[in-house]
Amino acid sequence: MPNFYYVKSGGTATGDAGRFAAKQTGSFATLGAAAYYDNIAAALSATTPPAAGDSILVSSLHTHAYSAGTSLVIPTGVIVLSV
Repeated sequence: MPNFYYVKSGGTATGDAGRFAAKQTGSFATLGAAAYYDNIAAALSATTPPAAGDSILVSSLHTHAYSAGTSLVIPTGVIVLSV
């Protein structure tokens, strides 16, 4: 079963709080900040990290400046989409 990880600036999800077994409908506001991660690195660090077949869904309004030393390694088979 694929999992869906939600990312938008201002998200407060930790652990697996931003991970869902089913694609969510509606806006990020409807989800609430506790149901999405603040950045992609936080989603990659979830208790159950994304794996092949999963999707990371990033809000089109998302902004995050990573430091120069940050490396985002997206696992093979994980799709990152702007929504």
